[in-house]
Amino acid sequence: MEIMAFLSAMKKELREVNYGDFHVNLAQLSDNYYHNADAAILADRSIAAAEMNDLFCRMEKKADPMAIIERRFLRGLVEFAQTGNPPLKCRSLDASLFMDSWGNVYPSIMWNYKIGNIRDTDYGLEKLWNGELAAEARSMIGSSRDPKHWTSCEAYQSIIGSAVLPIKRHPRPDITDVDGQSNAHVQNELRNT
Repeated sequence: MEIMAFLSAMKKELREVNYGDFHVNLAQLSDNYYHNADAAILADRSIAAAEMNDLFCRMEKKADPMAIIERRFLRGLVEFAQTGNPPLKCRSLDASLFMDSWGNVYPSIMWNYKIGNIRDTDYGLEKLWNGELAAEARSMIGSSRDPKHWTSCEAYQSIIGSAVLPIKRHPRPDITDVDGQSNAHVQNELRNT
């Protein structure tokens, strides 16, 4: 079932629900988290981008911080679906990291690049955070050799971090509203968030 058909059906059943109450994500490849890097199962990018753009255009604008971040995430998800590139530079090992239930530490939930295990450092992150493998991962991120992904687990810190410390942004594709009209006012709002 298409995303918008499903969400519209939900709204009919639960009239008090707004489109902004839903969180959507795009299935992505990750050997680390999903164990599907060798799978050839990917959504048609143009269909996914169109559906997420439709949802984005239907979301009401709210002034609360989480709603603003969620709108920026979804706008970025549209861009990612269109281009395959994240709309903001990755903040892994700058603003975040991922630690699995065994104590293995990775730059992000989507990147299968282990920088160590917290058990090997007396449960201290500092040695891993400042270690050689973390420095190499940061170098890969700096030269855009990191995996390309845009999931809420990783994107939220990129969104918040870019508001605090600007990072070079990728070119932005045009986003149009449900009727195919330019949605420049929404683009400007999100560029300023």
